[in-house]
Amino acid sequence: MRLDFDTALLTSLPSALQKDPASRGTFDNVVVTNVEDELQKRLAKLKETLAEAAPAREERASKVATCAAAVEALKVKLESMEKASKDAVAAMKEADGKSKAAAKALKAFGPEIKATGKALKDAKEQPGGDPWGSTGDPLMLISFIFHVPWLWILSPRGQLGGLHHRRS
Repeated sequence: MRLDFDTALLTSLPSALQKDPASRGTFDNVVVTNVEDELQKRLAKLKETLAEAAPAREERASKVATCAAAVEALKVKLESMEKASKDAVAAMKEADGKSKAAAKALKAFGPEIKATGKALKDAKEQPGGDPWGSTGDPLMLISFIFHVPWLWILSPRGQLGGLHHRRS
């Protein structure tokens, strides 16, 4: 903001201010008084401008505070999400390890399945036929293979006397 004083006042002001107030003449006092009055007017205008701008400044300050709070909340959320991501990666690695172990166990179970299938085929080919009474019932087969006698009750043909399970 430019002050735009009268050039004559500005030219006379340095010599008036160099004198003590008691030794100034009338002209020097008029120069100092006019400059003081002009400065007071400018000061009042600046105060008015600041007062008019205060609500907008407060609004901007409020927005800044709101944004700062949002940034802090997002930082907390980011930290939480980073932790969740690390936990998920760890869980994924653990699950991958368990999956590999399960695949290995399943692969190791293959020969046993083949042996059981061969044993079933051999049993059907023996004289006397299917030891399960030609039921084709998988629950009864599982009951026989894994020696779980109560499982035949769950099968459709597993009624008392319905299981033709022969043991020698």
